[in-house]
Amino acid sequence: MIVPLLQSTNPILTPQADPSANSDLTEEEIESRADQLLETCVKFGAQSGIYTNTRLNRKIRDERKRLESLHEDDLYEPTIELAFDRQIDELIDAADLNEIEKIIWRLWIAGFTGKRISEMLGIKRRVVKQRLRIAKRHIRAAYLQGPYAGWYEVYLSEVNRVSRWPNRHNP
Repeated sequence: MIVPLLQSTNPILTPQADPSANSDLTEEEIESRADQLLETCVKFGAQSGIYTNTRLNRKIRDERKRLESLHEDDLYEPTIELAFDRQIDELIDAADLNEIEKIIWRLWIAGFTGKRISEMLGIKRRVVKQRLRIAKRHIRAAYLQGPYAGWYEVYLSEVNRVSRWPNRHNP
C-alpha cells in the first residue's frame, strides 16, 4: 500500500487550505514550526554557509594545527580566547603587516578559504594568495624572533635525547 507524502501527520507537511486556521498558535509554536521547516528544507554544505558540527570540529582542528596551542588547565574558556587573541595581535604587530594583509590573515585564521576571502574583499584570488604568502612569511619571522624563540628547539632536543636506560620506565 502506497501512502502519499502529503497525508502525513506532521503539521508542517499537511497542506492548509485557509492560512488563518493556525491563528490560534502562540508565537513560540510558530517559531518552533518555522525551525522544523528550516531543518527539513535547508541543505547543509559549504555553499550554504551553515556548518555541521563535524565541519566545525574539523575547522577547529585545522586552526589548532596552524597556531601553537595553549595548555593552561587552570584557565577557563574566555581567558584562553583572550590569550589566543592577544597572541595573534602581538604576532601581527611584530610582523608589521599592512592593513590588507592584516585583514586577509585574520580571515584565514578564522577558517575562510582564499576563494571566499577574495569574494568577500572583492579582489582577485591571486592577490589573496600572494598577500597571504607574504603575511605568513612575516609572521613566521616575527614568531622566530619573538620572546619564545629557540625554546621549541630546546624542548625537541630534550625529548629526542637518547637515554642511557631506554626501557627503564616502560614495563
